[in-house]
Amino acid sequence: MYLALIPDAESLAALQRFVPTLPADAHLTVIHSGALLRPMPLPTWTGGLTLAAQGVRLFGGRIKKPVLVLDKDNVPIHSIRKQAEDILRAARLPQSTSWPFAPHIAIGAGLRVGPPPETIRFDQMEWR
Repeated sequence: MYLALIPDAESLAALQRFVPTLPADAHLTVIHSGALLRPMPLPTWTGGLTLAAQGVRLFGGRIKKPVLVLDKDNVPIHSIRKQAEDILRAARLPQSTSWPFAPHIAIGAGLRVGPPPETIRFDQMEWR
């Protein structure tokens, strides 16, 4: 299970123009747990968050995958992450700790067309 921030329609369209093969379920994973999906409270937020894109990088362990790196110094994203950690802790669920929190959207190895979007706006959050 993971907490996903979902790009708004305009940002998703911009991402899909950049990477035409990008799946419609593209998201930013705020936190991941090995637990099975179950009803969980959501962190509080204003219902909107815009993050600046920092470029494309390779992320991962042995098998690296291209991602669009997003602003890691954004205070609201760290507040959402902290609340998500607290929610998992209160539910006595583990959180994955293999990687430090690095906000990004996986874009896969598809053909990239033109420059990436400058910003991504998120307007939904859900546990998946």
